This record gives sequence, C-alpha cells and structure tokens, in this order.
Amino acid sequence: PILLVLKSFVAEAFVIPTGSMAETLYGYQKLVKCPTCTHLFPVNCSSEVEQTPGAGTFTVSSCTCPNCLLGIRLLKPNEQSFPDEPAVQDPGCTTGDRVLVGKYLYDLPGNSPQRFDVVVFKYPGNSNPNEFNLGSPRFPTSGPQRNHTPMNYIKRLIGLPGETIGLKGGKLYRIA
Repeated sequence: PILLVLKSFVAEAFVIPTGSMAETLYGYQKLVKCPTCTHLFPVNCSSEVEQTPGAGTFTVSSCTCPNCLLGIRLLKPNEQSFPDEPAVQDPGCTTGDRVLVGKYLYDLPGNSPQRFDVVVFKYPGNSNPNEFNLGSPRFPTSGPQRNHTPMNYIKRLIGLPGETIGLKGGKLYRIA
C-alpha cells in the first residue's frame, strides 16, 4: 500500500520510449560502429520495441552514419551482405534512459515548469470535438492508448504559456 501511495503522489520512474530527445536522452536504441570511419552512434529502434497502433512493430534494417554519411545495412544473425555493401551485424536494441519524476514539485508555490525541463504528460487529446471536426472523440479516447490507458509522453518543454514556437530553416524560434 505504501508503494502505491508513493507512486501516485510522490515519484514515479519512466523509461524514455523513443529517440526523439537524443543526444541528451535516449530511447530504445542500437549502438552502431561505422565500418568506414569507426564512429560509434545511436540508432533509434523504438519501432522494433513499441507497437504502432494497428500496424505492429517495424524492423530497423539500415542507418546512416552521422559522421561520414555512409549508408549502413544492419545484418541479422546468419544474414550475408553483398560485396562492397557497407554492413555490420545488428547489435540489437538496448533500453532507453530512465527518469525519476517528482510528481509534487510543480505543486509547490512559485515552482512552475521552466523552459528545457523534461516533463511527463498524457496525450491531451481533443477536449473540444468542434475544434477539429464534428464527432471526434474526447480525451482520453482521442489519443494513443495502450491497454485502454492513455500513453505517457516524455518531452523537453520548449514553449511557455502565451508563446508561439516555430521552425524555419531548421532553426527554432520563439514569438512572445
């Protein structure tokens, strides 16, 4: 019973599920060593571990070295590469980084989320069905779910209330 209280109100551990925040926080990944330049780099493999609703899982069979831009094939056990084809043995997926979330911290007076904090939240869904299209379901049924439970998202906070965030030419802009 005490563990349930702690998990509900004090702190909870989460595994980063995807590579969307790499290079700072890693999700499920494969560590690949480039056969040409020997650069060691992570490859997002969350699609092999986390099921896509209605589609299942997808195998990551190739990648590109971020150092020399070489296309590399990831070979499964007993699979052969073609002559002159850059290939390495598939290293397999490793689990994502873990974060411990203090649930009460933002409830303290004067302690609101700050830019670049790592935050955990449930998909907000569509709370106003008339906003996007008539008849769309309300939260939580409008967002991604696993076993009828809305999924957690772990992201870095960029925009604060009242700000508009935009991307142009690969650069992030904040409009107050």
